Amino acid sequence: YQRRVHGTGRIMDISSEYVNCKSQLSLKFHIPSRLENEGGFIRRYYDFGVPNQKADIIINRQKMRPWYCPGHNPHFRAKDDDYYIGKELTTPGRDLKVVIKPVCWKHSPGWSVGPYELYLFTTK
Repeated sequence: YQRRVHGTGRIMDISSEYVNCKSQLSLKFHIPSRLENEGGFIRRYYDFGVPNQKADIIINRQKMRPWYCPGHNPHFRAKDDDYYIGKELTTPGRDLKVVIKPVCWKHSPGWSVGPYELYLFTTK
């Protein structure tokens, strides 16, 4: 599946593969040292054909609230979703280490794989 990224004209491939419950994803983002910010969010592009996706989130070794994407649509499968993070985790000059652990339950087979991007709310 593909989707056009808003405002960029760029086409992004969305995988229909998913990570099972015994796996985990590790992401690492570097926050530039001069980038003062007020927190931000991680945007995930994923296959909305996989129903009720849920994952436990750990940021910089700190357990966070789960990331839950309810519902599904087998006809419109490319979707994005945001996970908001506070400014106490987005310190300039440090890395943001994110671990995503899919949670499988009777209504969901896993976590759809897709690209991730970090956006920050800058103060200047």
